[in-house]
Amino acid sequence: KTKRTMPPRSKGAEVQESEGLDRTELESIKRVFERLDRKNDGKIDRDEIAQQFDILGYQPKKQTDYGTSEVEDMIWEVDEDCDGMIDWENFVQLYVRCRRDKTGCEPK
Repeated sequence: KTKRTMPPRSKGAEVQESEGLDRTELESIKRVFERLDRKNDGKIDRDEIAQQFDILGYQPKKQTDYGTSEVEDMIWEVDEDCDGMIDWENFVQLYVRCRRDKTGCEPK
């Protein structure tokens, strides 16, 4: 198995630092991201999320009130560049949103 490194330092690194995430949190988030990114392409797509749900025994809705699948809705919620996938920066932002949420509404 090849050793994977942290995604390249980019705007996402600045977000991580400004959001106050410590090294331990980033390493944990990185491990989760890498586990979900089964294609090792630096992005999590619909199939990778669906596969993880299958492993967990969860069957996401095939069609929601918005006419898309539950998995597509999840991706849409955080996909800033509209490529239909969750990249490292989106993943970190989702984590921060959920961590800061006091209402129990995140993720939507």
